[in-house]
Amino acid sequence: MKTGAASAIWMVALFLICFECAADAAMNECPLNKSEMEGGLQCPKPGQELRHVAVDAPQRFYLCSICHECWSGIVVEAGKDYRIQIIGEPQSWGDGAWKAATAEEALKGWSSLSDIPDTKWWQYPVVGPFVWWAKRSRRVPESDWFQIFFAVRDATGTDSEPIRLQTVEQVFSSPASGELYLFANDHPAYYEKNNTGRMLLEISLENRP
Repeated sequence: MKTGAASAIWMVALFLICFECAADAAMNECPLNKSEMEGGLQCPKPGQELRHVAVDAPQRFYLCSICHECWSGIVVEAGKDYRIQIIGEPQSWGDGAWKAATAEEALKGWSSLSDIPDTKWWQYPVVGPFVWWAKRSRRVPESDWFQIFFAVRDATGTDSEPIRLQTVEQVFSSPASGELYLFANDHPAYYEKNNTGRMLLEISLENRP
């Protein structure tokens, strides 16, 4: 192989590596658990390092369950169709004693103490009434604990109605133009108390015929 050709190949490879590193660096960072938050890693804020999505340029971001609103840094446009999908399995995803090992389990969430393994008989009369009372104060009261939702905040600071992420790969029409954020359905006072977990997602723009 000629020296010039070898150099060109190395330059292309180096560019691809640097491009991938830059993409990873642009992704929102968020804490896996309370310990990481106390160590200084905070939930992403809106408007930081905003990125746009193109048909041939999907973007990846993290969702951390400890964040009230996990801001993706992704800008979407009203009326356009997007495909959002979970990449791989979630890391340490859980709500107190309830844990989800797979993306499907995370999407399903939980509804009662019977969904939590190793629940003791005496916990039902003690904890059960609190769970029943607290569900009325969930972010989305009619949906189960820890089901995943996303919404869009526009330039006026108005949030769209939350949309539930029901499948590992889902197509949706953006209800507004602005930044996409996600959250696990929980009581507002409990996000930083016992929520753990992080998952990687990817969003792409659908190519309409």
